[in-house]
Amino acid sequence: ALGRYLSNTTLRKVRMIAPRPVGSAIVAGVFISGLAATLPAQAGHFNAELLPAVRRAALDQVRDHTLLTRTQVQSLMVRPNDPRIKIDSSVAARYLVVDFDPILPIAPGVVLIKAPGHTAGSQMVYVRLASEAEIIIAGDVAWNTRGIDSLAQKPDAATSSFGGEDKESIAKELRWLHDAAGPRMSILVSHDLERLDALVAQGRLKAGFDLTQP
Repeated sequence: ALGRYLSNTTLRKVRMIAPRPVGSAIVAGVFISGLAATLPAQAGHFNAELLPAVRRAALDQVRDHTLLTRTQVQSLMVRPNDPRIKIDSSVAARYLVVDFDPILPIAPGVVLIKAPGHTAGSQMVYVRLASEAEIIIAGDVAWNTRGIDSLAQKPDAATSSFGGEDKESIAKELRWLHDAAGPRMSILVSHDLERLDALVAQGRLKAGFDLTQP
């Protein structure tokens, strides 16, 4: 067993409750959970200088289409990773907030997987496409796919600014993702822009956000 949330049977259970696939490709931005994932990135790091412009131009639209756990909302209100993304109760009320343990289907072929480790509210997203290809969007479990391939955790210096990660949970999540990867299963982490571009080129992802759906 790999722990409370991820076990040897988790992926089998996820596949059982997500039998109806989504379309031929997914729009990457919609399924990357957490407010920070909507910020512009450069070389794997957020470009803080662009943050005010992003807030004005995009976050108001994205917020109404962002699904967060109650733990994530609490973190954003009380102790966010970056003080510039702190929110108040009026902003929090605009998010779609859910509680689940350990998996939650949210759309045909789409299942949330609870994965606390990077932060207490972190989650992954499983997606099955009409082609039967599968994608797990793993958030910030690693900086890039190579970290999953090698089971390498981030250096402490990279996570100390927000109190560090739960190393035991991250180790279990890296192992689970490493074992889940295969010819039909693509693993995607938020900061791996090279991998993102490759999946777009393969037609498994489409670049940008789709805000036309509720």
